[in-house]
Amino acid sequence: PCIKNIISSILRGENISHNARFSLVTFLNQIGMSKENILKIFQSVPDFDERMTEYQALHITGEKGKTVYSTPKCSTMELYNLCVKNVSKDQLCFKEWMTHPLIYYKVKSKSKAPPGPD
Repeated sequence: PCIKNIISSILRGENISHNARFSLVTFLNQIGMSKENILKIFQSVPDFDERMTEYQALHITGEKGKTVYSTPKCSTMELYNLCVKNVSKDQLCFKEWMTHPLIYYKVKSKSKAPPGPD
């Protein structure tokens, strides 16, 4: 829900915080989205600057520099005021073991997978 909320804000044409941008880029990179598609998402942001966005995205994903940054865990998303579990009321977010947006993504992805052979 946190990542969906960030994307929804962008699609509504809202500026988002630096922490939201960082979290979104790291998340999309870690799930395998291409750098080109990551950059396309940010074109809807009112303060979009193609050169700056590309520079920051390439730095965050490790294409420029040695560090590939990881998606912040849930507790960090809460510190950034990006956690929406109390708004979304998604019960999965309240599980004790739900500590990271990527865990949420993996659980949700598996629940949408077609059943395998018996």
